[in-house]
Amino acid sequence: MTNTPDTPDTLLTALLEGDLKADDHAALCEQLHDDADLRRRTVRLMIVDAMLADVYPAAEPAPSLSTHLPKAQTPATGFRFQLRTAVALAAMIALVVTAWFILRPEPSTSTQPPTASQGVQPADTPITTVVSASGTVVIGDALAHAGSDHPAGLITLGSGSARFILTSGVDVQLHGATQLIIHDPMHATLTQGTVTFTCPPSAVGYTVNLSGGRKVVDLGTRFQVTYDIDGTPRTTVFEGRVEIHDPSLDHARVVTAGQIATWPTGRLTIEPYPWQVVNPGFEVGSGLTASLTTHPSWLEEHPSADVRTRSVGRNAETTGLRPIGEGDTWLTLDGRPADDGELGGVYQKIGPIIDRTVYRLHVLVGERADNPTPGGQGTAADVTWGLFTGSPDHFEPLAAAVASRDLSDAMKADNNKPDTQTSELTFDSTDSGRLGEELYIRFAVIRPAGDKRTAQLLFDDVRLDVRNAPPPTQPSNKPPTSDHP
Repeated sequence: MTNTPDTPDTLLTALLEGDLKADDHAALCEQLHDDADLRRRTVRLMIVDAMLADVYPAAEPAPSLSTHLPKAQTPATGFRFQLRTAVALAAMIALVVTAWFILRPEPSTSTQPPTASQGVQPADTPITTVVSASGTVVIGDALAHAGSDHPAGLITLGSGSARFILTSGVDVQLHGATQLIIHDPMHATLTQGTVTFTCPPSAVGYTVNLSGGRKVVDLGTRFQVTYDIDGTPRTTVFEGRVEIHDPSLDHARVVTAGQIATWPTGRLTIEPYPWQVVNPGFEVGSGLTASLTTHPSWLEEHPSADVRTRSVGRNAETTGLRPIGEGDTWLTLDGRPADDGELGGVYQKIGPIIDRTVYRLHVLVGERADNPTPGGQGTAADVTWGLFTGSPDHFEPLAAAVASRDLSDAMKADNNKPDTQTSELTFDSTDSGRLGEELYIRFAVIRPAGDKRTAQLLFDDVRLDVRNAPPPTQPSNKPPTSDHP
C-alpha cells in the first residue's frame, strides 16, 4: 500500500524525521482532533512506550523508521529490529501527542459554555481512556484498568492514584480516596478527594463543579482541586489561570499560577500558596521532654517509635551532652535495637508540588556526645531526612539525605563531642513529573541499631525556601571554537 502525503503514517514519519512542513503539520493536527479512535490508540501506544522504558531503560536511541525496512534476518536480529522499531514508534507517538496539545492553533479564550457538539455525548459513547492505575478504580459499574475505555459516569478510587485522558484532551489524575463524576468531555463534579487537571488549549472552558454551587473554569492551565478535612474545597493553580465562580459573588475571580483559592470562613480568599514550616524549631513551651503527639504540625509515622522533642538548657542531666541549637529544644530520633523499638519518625505536609519551582530545605543536624551517631562508628542504625512525596504509608524521596552517606566524618566519629552540621537539600520540580503530588518534610529512622546501644541524631532550625526555577538555557547556534589553529 502506498501512502499519500496526507496519511497519518507519512505525516508521523515526517514529524519524527523533523521534516514536517507547516501545511502537513496542520493536517496532522486536524486528523488527531477529529479522530477519537486515533487518539485512543495513541494513548495505548503511550502506555507501551512507558512499559518499554521500564523494561529496557538503556535502549539505543530510536532509529529512523524510513531506514529500517524489513530484510532477511536471524531470529536474534529480528527481535532487536522489532524492539528498536517499537521504541521508535513510541517516541514518535509521544511527539505527536505533544504536537497536538501544544502546537495546535490557539482557540478562542471565551469562557462561554461549550457548544452542544462538545458537551453532549450519547450515554454509551466512550469519552475516558485509563492511562494508569495503582489502586482499584471503578468507572460507573465497571472495573477500570490501563487501556480501558469508558463512557461518562462516576469514577471511584479507593486508594493509590489513577490517570486518564478525556476525548477533549484533558489529562486527569486522581490522588488517594477520590470520587469524580464525569458528565461529558468538558464537565465534571468533584465530590470527594483530590484531582489534578491538565488542560490543553483546545479544552479552554473545561469546568469542575464543587460543593455549594462553586465552579472552577479552566483558561488553559494545570490546577488541582481538593476537599480539606472539614469539607471545604481548595483550588491550587500550578500553571496558567482559572476562573472561580461563586454564587455569593457578582462576578468570577481569576486565580493565577502559584495562587490558592480557599473558603476558610465561607468567603472566597485568593492568596499566594503559604510555603512555610510550622514549628520549625520543635519548641514545646513547657516541660523538659515532650511527645510530639502534642504538636499537630509534626505527625508521627509510628506512635510506638521513640521520637521526642527534648530540652537542652532546662535539663541538667543532658547539659553539655547535646549541642546548642537555634532554640531550646531538639527533635530527637532514637535508633534502637530491632527488638527494642519500632522504626519511625515525624513528617509535616507542606502542600502540592508546583511546576517550575525550586524547593531548598535547610536543617541543623546535631549529635549527642554520649551516644553513637546513626550512620557512624559503633552502630548499624541509620536515619534519613529531607523532602519527600507519596503518602505516610509510602514515602518517596525527592531530595533526601542519609546519615551514613551524608554526615561529615566529624559527626560520624565516636569522639564524645556534641557536634553539629548544616544540611541543605534542593528539589527542582521542572520536568520532574511530580506536579500536584504532595510535598512532605520528613525525619525518620530507617535502620535499627545492631547492638543494645541506642544511636541518636538531633534536628533543629528547619527552613524551606521556595522560588521560581530559572528559565531553561537556550542552546547556542554558534559553531564550537577551537584553541588549536
